[in-house]
Amino acid sequence: MKSILKTLIPCLALLLGFSACYDEMDDKAAIDSKYALTETPSLTVTTAFAVDFSTISVAGTVSSVDPLVEVGFAISPSADVSGAKFYPAAALATSLSQEVKNLAEKTTYYVKVYAMSKDNRLFTSEASTVVTPEAPRLSTELLDGKHYVATGLSDYWGESLSFDFTLSKDAEDETKIWFNNLSVYFASNGFTADKGVNRFYGILDVDAATITLPLGQPMGYKKVVLMAFNHADPDMADGMSDLVVTVNNFGASLTFNNAFGYFEGGSWYELYKGGFTIDVQ
Repeated sequence: MKSILKTLIPCLALLLGFSACYDEMDDKAAIDSKYALTETPSLTVTTAFAVDFSTISVAGTVSSVDPLVEVGFAISPSADVSGAKFYPAAALATSLSQEVKNLAEKTTYYVKVYAMSKDNRLFTSEASTVVTPEAPRLSTELLDGKHYVATGLSDYWGESLSFDFTLSKDAEDETKIWFNNLSVYFASNGFTADKGVNRFYGILDVDAATITLPLGQPMGYKKVVLMAFNHADPDMADGMSDLVVTVNNFGASLTFNNAFGYFEGGSWYELYKGGFTIDVQ
């Protein structure tokens, strides 16, 4: 009898173990079924048109967002949408739209609505096309009124700073353009361009696509002036120079090439390392 029991007990334990495993697999299958798509979502591009030479507006629909985790637009200059850049929508919704900026001029773009499911499957719509027009000639008139904002930058000492300035053409000189409220520190303390301070002019070179701001321009507050180094890093510079700003994609963004800041008699109010880019808003 003892011999029989010794044989039966391990067998029963093994059977119970198989039963437990079987129940666990059933539970997992039940959980996974909650995330499985019962039907393929219907995706459609409803509109796609050029706003200007570097911006397009796109809109689309998704039949259902359950159980999806992301929807948005896939945009590529290739007909097969290979290497597409994905632009996720801000929130899951059956209707979505957005403007896509910093595109190339005179280019055909292929646009698809895409959706990603919880089980990591990607769905896409049929492609629609949109053609960006030729960009106008770079000029101070083209740049007039463009507003640039950047956050999350830091100054030479590691302090968190931002930029919020506007360009305006000069009333008389077609090569001169003004940077209004370029200094965040002074603007936040009430020294703004509309009061005749915190304005710096630059000269636009159309062929080089650069704006050069002459060294030593007065701030309009005490003896504070705009100063720039002849290098992107003050620690690597061996002198001072004019501040050179590169105009990217006809004003879609600006790159500040030199370290620069605001100086008064031996002390700096702000000092930035160069090489950073600010996008138009």
